Amino acid sequence: MHLMWCLVTRSTPMPLSLTRSSTPGKHVITVLKDERTNIYQQADFAFANCEPAVSFESGSSSYSCWDEGNFRMPDVSSALRIVKSEESTRIKAQLDSSLHIKTNTWMWITSLPSIRAGTRTVHALGHARWNIENQGFNELSNHWCSDHIYKHSPGAIRNFLLLCMIAHNIFQCFYKRALKPALQKALTEVLVSLKVAADLCGNWPRCHSP
Repeated sequence: MHLMWCLVTRSTPMPLSLTRSSTPGKHVITVLKDERTNIYQQADFAFANCEPAVSFESGSSSYSCWDEGNFRMPDVSSALRIVKSEESTRIKAQLDSSLHIKTNTWMWITSLPSIRAGTRTVHALGHARWNIENQGFNELSNHWCSDHIYKHSPGAIRNFLLLCMIAHNIFQCFYKRALKPALQKALTEVLVSLKVAADLCGNWPRCHSP
C-alpha cells in the first residue's frame, strides 16, 4: 500500500511549495489567482480551445472543469497539472424571490497525477481548503490544545505541532472510516476522543509537562 500526503495551500509562492512536493508520495494543490502570470495565461489559452473534461451539478450549482497535465514552470523540474473550474450558482433574492446567477472561475495547479486523483477529486480538494482552515485548525486549537506552548524551544514546539497533527489525522481516520454511520450520528467527535483518551491514559501515572 502506498500512502499519499497532499498539501492544499493558498496562492503562496508556487515554485517553493511545488518544489517541496517533489518527494515521492507528497503533493501540493495551490490556487492560481494572478492572471498576469505566464502559467495562468498558458492554461487559459489551452482551455479556451477544448471542451471541459468534466461537467456536473451539485445542489444549486453547476460546474465545468478542464484538466491538463503538461504545464511547465522554470523552477520546477517535473510537469505540472492545472484544473480550471467555471462555476454557476443559482441564488434567490430575499426581497422579491427573483433568481440570480453567480459565476466564479477557479484554477488550481498541482503535482498530483491524474492516476492518483481525478478531475473532480482535485476540484473537491481545492475547495476543501476553507474547511481545512476553519474546521481543522480551529479544532486543533479548541480541542487538541495546539495553541498551548509547553516548552519554549523551536524544536519542541515544532515536534509537538507535528505530533498533534498526526494524532488528529489518525483520530479523524478512525472516526470517519472505522465507526459506522449510526455511531457517528449518536456519538460526537469530542465524546469519542475523550473515551479514547480515557482508555489510553486511564492507568498512566499523572505527570507534568517538561
